Amino acid sequence: MEAHRASIESVNRTLSAGMRVRSVEMEAHRASIEGVNRTLSSGMSVRSVEMEAHRASIESVNRTLSAGMRVRSVEMEAQRASIESVNRTVHSRSKARSAKTEALHALFDRLMRTLIAKMGALPSSKDRERDSSKVRQYTQERWVENPERAKETVMEEFLVRPTPDDPRLSTAVEGIDHEGRRVVTDVVTERPLTLFLNAREIVTMMTIGDHPDLLAIGFLLNQGMLQQDDRITAVDYDEEISTVVVRTERQTSYEDKLKKKVQTSGCAQGTVFGDLMDEIRAVKLSTDARIKTSWLYALTRKINTEPSLYLKAGAIHGCVLCREDVPLVYMEDVGRHNAIDKIAGYMFVNGISPDDKIFYTTGRLTSEMVIKCVKMRIPILVSRSGFTAWGVELAVKAGLTLIGRARGKRFVALSGTERIAFDADLSAAEDEHLRSARKGSRSADGQDD
Repeated sequence: MEAHRASIESVNRTLSAGMRVRSVEMEAHRASIEGVNRTLSSGMSVRSVEMEAHRASIESVNRTLSAGMRVRSVEMEAQRASIESVNRTVHSRSKARSAKTEALHALFDRLMRTLIAKMGALPSSKDRERDSSKVRQYTQERWVENPERAKETVMEEFLVRPTPDDPRLSTAVEGIDHEGRRVVTDVVTERPLTLFLNAREIVTMMTIGDHPDLLAIGFLLNQGMLQQDDRITAVDYDEEISTVVVRTERQTSYEDKLKKKVQTSGCAQGTVFGDLMDEIRAVKLSTDARIKTSWLYALTRKINTEPSLYLKAGAIHGCVLCREDVPLVYMEDVGRHNAIDKIAGYMFVNGISPDDKIFYTTGRLTSEMVIKCVKMRIPILVSRSGFTAWGVELAVKAGLTLIGRARGKRFVALSGTERIAFDADLSAAEDEHLRSARKGSRSADGQDD
């Protein structure tokens, strides 16, 4: 029995030791499991932080994209509004253009009905105002009945002179001066004039609005679109649509001239079409023309003291056709090229020979002025203002007498000096009086003009 009890105790001790060992293993296993759990928990925390950061990054990108889309939406809206504005402008101009075209068609229809009704007869110079349409026909009998146009006879002083009191040419405007006082001053008017040659639109000019017929004819002549032997059948001016139409018996061809043009330095933006630069090389100016210094002094005095729109309102140029010491035709306009074109038109209409004439201008002696003067075959060009280098170069090549800075008894000639006769007594000649001095006359070269 004792042995059996000892055996049982030994088994119990063995079992107890085994159980202790198993308990230790289980404790170690539990500790291992807890370590793994802590590692997993730590990894999950890190992963959670990374995921949170990723989520925040995605939200930031979304916010940026959303803001960018809003900006793009605003830009697209602005662009759409801009396109709509352009479309409205184009549509408005198209409607205005359409209205002008319709008015021109109506003008042509009226003209054709009149011509048909009169079986081809043209209105006389007495029919200058025609019906309630305000369309004026400037056709003169001598243009049609005498294509050769009678040679000039006696030329009187200032056959055409400025009309400063014409209410259409200037307007009174209120303002203040440098001391803050209220003043009323006259300013020159400026209006567009669209020129048609037969059925073709040529150009739109800015002008004061007097003598639209002469301006139209002179422009076409100086641009080579009319020739001296062309027969003008009618010149119609419609004040309501600011349009002048020159009609000729011979059909004209000038498409190449319209494609080739030179922008000149003329104020109010002068334009020279076609091959005029080549044409002036073929012009032969009169070698018999002369200008005496006594004539020059008399001309500058008469022109500067003649009542004019310049003396009333300023901001305007003047051109004068002269013979010897007699100013014949005095034209003014906002652009000197317009003033010279009016004189060209007057010379064409009245058959005036250019060979013994002197042309005076208040503006600079630019290439444009030289080209037009040569084109008109006037051998002497005088200005109270200065020169441009190209203007002088062209004058020398054409053999044009070019006199500038002509004020009082002073002047400078840079071309064609052989035509000048020094007959005046300088000691008796007077300097320009300040009361008759024009803009820029106190400067050294007149470039203000």
